[in-house]
Amino acid sequence: MNTQSISLSFSPDITNEGDVPRNFSGVAYSGGLIPGYGWLGDVAIDLSSMQAPNKPVFALLNHDVEERVGKCEVRNTSMAIEVAGTFSQVTEAGQSVAAEFGEGAPWEFSVGLNSEIEQFSKPTEIVLNGRSLTVNAVFRNAKVREVSFVPAGADPNTKAVAFEQQSLFNTTELPMSEELNTKLESVNQLNADLQLKLAAMQADHAQVVEE
Repeated sequence: MNTQSISLSFSPDITNEGDVPRNFSGVAYSGGLIPGYGWLGDVAIDLSSMQAPNKPVFALLNHDVEERVGKCEVRNTSMAIEVAGTFSQVTEAGQSVAAEFGEGAPWEFSVGLNSEIEQFSKPTEIVLNGRSLTVNAVFRNAKVREVSFVPAGADPNTKAVAFEQQSLFNTTELPMSEELNTKLESVNQLNADLQLKLAAMQADHAQVVEE
């Protein structure tokens, strides 16, 4: 098994008391299939082997340990990963994020995990988290790495909106080859050109409509 870091991002539920919320909660992972997780394919997290913190942990801002938004508990119910906490009323980060939530800002909450990977040679049906799943890989022995508020767009259709692959293995990052870097720059330039062309087309269309 290899070790990998993953991040579960979701839109939290906010409890308002007046204009500024005091509490937050949400389901980071509902125990089911995570489809199309990069090169691994369809994956799932083994909750029976996951280790949740046995005490409250800090909720950070953008993964910065100096920016503490509040505190929270990460619970493993054996069927889901749940997060529940309170905003700090004394830290600047806590006051700022809570106030922005009061204004409707679309902050998300991110729970980072370190986990071992069990990968199968072909899609395999297994019983995991109380249900039957067909997966290409399973994250086992997961441990909570950190929790953070992050300014990402939320998908309104699901609580667990993104599973962000941070590093393939827990090793030193390999440098990008010159050829790959050149291709990446070309793709970025092409994307920028397409954005300019799209903006020009939209402007022309708007002018035609006005005329």
